[in-house]
Amino acid sequence: MCPVTIGAAAAYIGVSTTTLYVAAAAATIMAAYSASQSIAANRQAKAQSKLLTQQAIQRNSEIDTAAADQMNQRAEAARQERAAARAAAAESGVNLGSGSFLAQLNASQLQEWNDNGVITKNAEEQKKATGVQYKSGLAGLQIKSGLGIGLGAVASGVSTGYGVMQAGRTAKQAA
Repeated sequence: MCPVTIGAAAAYIGVSTTTLYVAAAAATIMAAYSASQSIAANRQAKAQSKLLTQQAIQRNSEIDTAAADQMNQRAEAARQERAAARAAAAESGVNLGSGSFLAQLNASQLQEWNDNGVITKNAEEQKKATGVQYKSGLAGLQIKSGLGIGLGAVASGVSTGYGVMQAGRTAKQAA
């Protein structure tokens, strides 16, 4: 802008050209400061989001490992249970191919499968809870778009510039 335009603008709004220059400088500084603060907040929110994601992945991995360990322990216990039943049947002379003995082995196998189903269901429920915690953590984060940062910076700059001009106008009227 040429000095005549600045002078005319200053006269039109009722402030000195110095006040207008100070208002423009303050608005620019405040807009830059606001943008830098928003960018820093975005970086922090993105880092927090990444941490929450890593924690959820780690927790799900722990749940899977624990469920696999429980199923392996249950399978080992079932194998020992069936082996003990076979040994007891052989010692007592029971026919290992008899219907009642096979029914006992089948019952043991069904119980193992049922236990594994419960273990799997519990793991799924724990993973759902982890997902809810993850989403809740993400919901608390605010990440602004470039447009949002720009609009916030402009609003902050305009507000600051207006405040400086109001102060200049009041000072000029008091003089």
